[in-house]
Amino acid sequence: MEDRERAFAHAELALRLDPLSESTHFQLAWCYYFGGEPARALEQSRTTLERFPDSLQTCCVLGLSYLSLGQVAEGVTTLEKATSLSREPFGLGYLGCAYVLVGRQEDARAILDELLARKAKRFVPLRPFILLYTALGDIDRALDALEDAYEQRDPTLLAMTAVPLLARLRGQPQFEALLARLAAHRRNVRRLAPAHPSCP
Repeated sequence: MEDRERAFAHAELALRLDPLSESTHFQLAWCYYFGGEPARALEQSRTTLERFPDSLQTCCVLGLSYLSLGQVAEGVTTLEKATSLSREPFGLGYLGCAYVLVGRQEDARAILDELLARKAKRFVPLRPFILLYTALGDIDRALDALEDAYEQRDPTLLAMTAVPLLARLRGQPQFEALLARLAAHRRNVRRLAPAHPSCP
């Protein structure tokens, strides 16, 4: 709903209430990242990895935070660590985008091929395809995948619009129309949601 400060407050409260949970640690980092605060996301990710050194989610958000801050080499290294922990689709998509940023298009395409081969046999989320098509400059396929996500009511689509890696889609009429539809959904959510007091 684009209420960043309330989102930060809730995530920070969750961590205070449950400081031993890996999930509450990396969820706060993700919250900062999607809220447009990559420096805070990076700091929180580093803190989390001190306690949970093999946290896959934390490696992903740390790697993306590095990319957002222009520290591309560090981003690649961190996302490679994430995919060494698990070849799950989201981490692969993020790594493919990082490879494009350092000129390793063939490596990115190899990741895309791996995901397409996997998709032929079982379900693979659309997010990594949207990211990879965008990074590789295949804008038409990226937009088609976004429309598929919308038709499937994919909840990750709401967060996808805040991902810096999709910035190159800005200005594309189809993408802007999709953002308008999502904004309308958010207005409906605000209208229907009960009022809640702010977090302490």
